[in-house]
Amino acid sequence: PNLDAMADNGLRFDRFYAGAPNCSPSRATVLIGRSNDRTGVQDH
Repeated sequence: PNLDAMADNGLRFDRFYAGAPNCSPSRATVLIGRSNDRTGVQDH
């Protein structure tokens, strides 16, 4: 129910591609809006 409420009130990615194998670089690409090689985030 909490995830449904978040999807109703915020952003919802129906077709999302994770550009990195771990979470921090993938999160940085979404927040910054740049590709994985341009964020400077490599590890956790």
